[in-house]
Parts: sequence; C-alpha cells; structure tokens
Amino acid sequence: INFTGMQVDWDLNKLLLTFNYDHVVDIFTEETQSYQSYHGNQFSLRASTQVHPAVMTGLEMGGGLTDYDEPLNDNTHVSAGPMARWQLSERTSLRGALGYAVYMFAPGDIFQDLPNYTGFYGSLRAQQQLTRNVSHSLSGGKRLQVNTRGFPLDTYFVNYSVNLNVIRRVGLN
Repeated sequence: INFTGMQVDWDLNKLLLTFNYDHVVDIFTEETQSYQSYHGNQFSLRASTQVHPAVMTGLEMGGGLTDYDEPLNDNTHVSAGPMARWQLSERTSLRGALGYAVYMFAPGDIFQDLPNYTGFYGSLRAQQQLTRNVSHSLSGGKRLQVNTRGFPLDTYFVNYSVNLNVIRRVGLN
C-alpha cells in the first residue's frame, strides 16, 4: 500500500485550520488477488481554537473516494465530529475525537448492491515526549472502514508506538 499526501496548517490567530489530502494506491501482485487493487483519495479539514492555554477544541470533517480496478464495492465516505487536545504538561498530551461516518457504495458491483453503512467512531491518544529525540504514544478506539474487498466493517484498535528522531527532522517509528 502506498500513501502520498500533504498537510497544510493555516494559523489565523484564534483559529487554526488544518487540511489533509492523501492519495492511496494498493496493488495486489498475485494473480488470484489482483481484483482487489484500488486507488483512492482521502481529504480532511479541521477547524480548532484554543479555549484555555492547555486545551484546544474543534470540529473535524473528512471524506474520501475509493475506486477498485475490478467491479468491487467502489465507495464514497464522509465523516464529522468534535475533537479536543489537552496539554497535560510540557511533555504530555491527550487527544480525543468522536464522530459519525457514512459509507455510500456504488450500485452494480460484482458481489451485491450494498446499502449505506453508518455508525459512530471515536479515539483517544496519549503522547509523551521522553527526550528531545524519543517520544511514545498509546492510542485506542473504534473506526468504521472497508476491508480489501470493499465490504464495511467496524474495527477496534489499540496501538503503542515509539518515535526515534535519528537524524534532524527524520524519524523512525
């Protein structure tokens, strides 16, 4: 799977706007699985403001388009919900998000016509900067997504990661 993207932050003094775009390409090289290859575009926009010196809140909106090379479950999705980030100390922060997502599937795929898939999502992440070059985070939550064949599913996740800055502005995660 290959992600290529960008993020733009626009600081308007009391309002911070963040725009993300990712182009995704997933190519299956095995003949028996090549029908699962797809490309997609994902977008998100966040508008946030600082309500306290240690607390930032806002609204996140996202969406995307997934187009399979073969007639699978091409889909479009949109999501929206509130988020908050709390700087607990100089080196420790907590971030939470909740929202609602809708997946809409293109009619006439090879398997079946799927109805819209909707539901709530949420996540919580704690992050700590241990040294100038080492940080770690623990996150968990629930997501709505589609599997490699384009069928909807709810996933629950827990993720622990360590980030090492080995060279200036280059990290190993």
